[in-house]
Amino acid sequence: MGMAKKGNLSKGKDTGKPWKAFEKAVARIEQEIAQPGLVVTSPDFIPDLISGTKREVDASIRLEVGSAKILIVIECRNRSNKQDVLWIEQLIQKRTSIGASEIIAVSANGFTKEAINKAKQNNIKLRLLSNLQGSDIIEKYTWERDYVGYRTYTSHLDFLDRCGIEAANYLNEVARRHGNSVLSDGLIFHRTGTDELMSTSMIFKHFYDKAYEDRMFDDLKISVGGESPMLSLTMDIQDSGVYLKNDNGEVYRVKSMEVGFKMFRNVSVDSISELTKYSNEDESYMFYKEMKFDNTDPLVPYSKFTLVEKDNGKNVETKWEHH
Repeated sequence: MGMAKKGNLSKGKDTGKPWKAFEKAVARIEQEIAQPGLVVTSPDFIPDLISGTKREVDASIRLEVGSAKILIVIECRNRSNKQDVLWIEQLIQKRTSIGASEIIAVSANGFTKEAINKAKQNNIKLRLLSNLQGSDIIEKYTWERDYVGYRTYTSHLDFLDRCGIEAANYLNEVARRHGNSVLSDGLIFHRTGTDELMSTSMIFKHFYDKAYEDRMFDDLKISVGGESPMLSLTMDIQDSGVYLKNDNGEVYRVKSMEVGFKMFRNVSVDSISELTKYSNEDESYMFYKEMKFDNTDPLVPYSKFTLVEKDNGKNVETKWEHH
């Protein structure tokens, strides 16, 4: 899917306030899920059709279809109670006053039955945005993380500029000083144009993420607690700007890297630090969901999250995600 145009998602001076942070979160999510060509702006100021006075809205989505310009307005309320029919009636009037095609009403804690009925009768789209953290997540959900990762063991490097022997001598000296593990996990590589230092493992993940396809794990059929046989992968990285630099400042540019590695699979119950959900009013359809885990292993390219509601045993999500 292509990217929506960003419009103006200004931070503003009030972003430290919960209600303003709520509005910004809604605008960010709408921008992420928007179709190409849509412009999301937050806040926005739209002239009243009668008075001409600019009316502030929490966010807007604009698009052009042929010769027509379409305006969708988003209004948010981050309050502890359910939003009532009075707010919906106010939004109906506001839509008319500014000539919006649609209004989306977003609540942190839902809507009353009367508000839902009024919204349906008047084509007001209702959304729920919930953000749970810490103990609130523990009270409501159980979860499990089934993850597949890798460990790199060996590497063979080819260099540009016919410097292979000098580079090999340098690597042998590094291994002698710090142990052989430094060749896999040590931050001994540089990248042109950045101050970034990288290890063999980091290069493997950074430049060959496409190796982590679901079918690869299906083909290997790794059981929980098990690992694959030793695998080998050669990466052509000569255009990536990766190089070694010895103590004298001499540079050895890397042409390709062959890495020996094993895939492994395990299950953990790592703490979920944050859970964000953006849905319709009864949560029967999820537009967006994001989970953040504590202490996620950087060498785990794929995880399968299983999230279950405690009250009814409903399986909220089970899917592989690429990090």
